[in-house]
Amino acid sequence: MLIKTAIQLLCSLVFVFGHIVASAETDLLNLATYAEGTRVPYGENMVVVQDEKTGEKSLTPIAGSEGKLDIPINLNGNSFEINFEMDGGHPRAHFILVADEVTFSFIAGYFGNAISLEGKRGTPPVWQQNGKNIIKVLVSNGVAKLYANDAFVQKVTINEKKQNITYTKLSVTNIGGGYRLYSLKIKGGSDVPAPSGTTTPATGNCMATYTVEGKIHIPCLSVPNAFGGTNVYDIQMQQQAGKMTFDIDMSSIKPH
Repeated sequence: MLIKTAIQLLCSLVFVFGHIVASAETDLLNLATYAEGTRVPYGENMVVVQDEKTGEKSLTPIAGSEGKLDIPINLNGNSFEINFEMDGGHPRAHFILVADEVTFSFIAGYFGNAISLEGKRGTPPVWQQNGKNIIKVLVSNGVAKLYANDAFVQKVTINEKKQNITYTKLSVTNIGGGYRLYSLKIKGGSDVPAPSGTTTPATGNCMATYTVEGKIHIPCLSVPNAFGGTNVYDIQMQQQAGKMTFDIDMSSIKPH
């Protein structure tokens, strides 16, 4: 009976965490794994900097150089989402999706023209010149919509040859001095190569425990991630009254 229950429990965990991993964003920069002053392997003349007060990390070009990013992806051109955060004072950079000879330019930033989607330029009124800006690009069924700081900016119909294809690279070019890129994430990709090591090691005491109140604490649950590595989570479960069935406390899930 206990063996059967354990198998059912493991199946439930695989289903729940498989859904979490599948629906999560893919972090293309992975800045948390790099120390301040590190040159990232997917960048050219790009270095990690860290805010002394907040500890927040970002990417910026090396002084006196023009930066570039080339990040391998596997992104379905018919439906995806791209989210990133950038400094508003230096919006000079081009964001381009690449599939062989086909390209989809969704951001082309210049001073005075900070936003672009497939050639349509213009600075939105919600743009923060002296602060951080959150950009979102949503693509579905051949239509691309662009948002800046949660405000809708514009939408365009994507050329047919740029639909239903697989984009294999996301490039950010013409990155000028003073530029800050804080995050760059995608949804809709699969089998995305990791910018760096992605296995989170389990440390400390990882013995699972069961209490008389019917609670199970699993401090180290290893779950496959989108990079082909693993992430380790700390979770808690609660036994249902009168049954050998346990419910996952979703609010308790956290990285180990």
